[in-house]
Amino acid sequence: MKMLFFLVLAAGATGVMLIAQSKTELQKVWQLTEVTRTGENAGTNTHPQPGLIIFTEKFYSWIRVDSDQPRPEIPADSGKASRAEVVAAWGPFTANSGTYGISGQTLTIHLTIAKDPAVMRNGNTA
Repeated sequence: MKMLFFLVLAAGATGVMLIAQSKTELQKVWQLTEVTRTGENAGTNTHPQPGLIIFTEKFYSWIRVDSDQPRPEIPADSGKASRAEVVAAWGPFTANSGTYGISGQTLTIHLTIAKDPAVMRNGNTA
């Protein structure tokens, strides 16, 4: 199942669609303020868990919690954490960085590093 996300981000008090920016306008730190899902679990979350996207002249970094609820903490003695505890804490977390390009109103990211090594396969873009 493929799910499409429209991310509404805020820089200061201005909400904008990410794909509608020029490269120069994009170069700043964006905070996730709304997530709209299409498809099977369609809906809009106007109070999402934390997320930041940082764009420089050539690079980006994307970090966010991909759930509607806060993640549970892993026990202090992480060596004794169960598989379920680790999955609950790390599963809904996205982290990736790389380079990006803009063509018209389309943003293409080229992954260099990601939490999930499978995402970094040669040729993967988003």
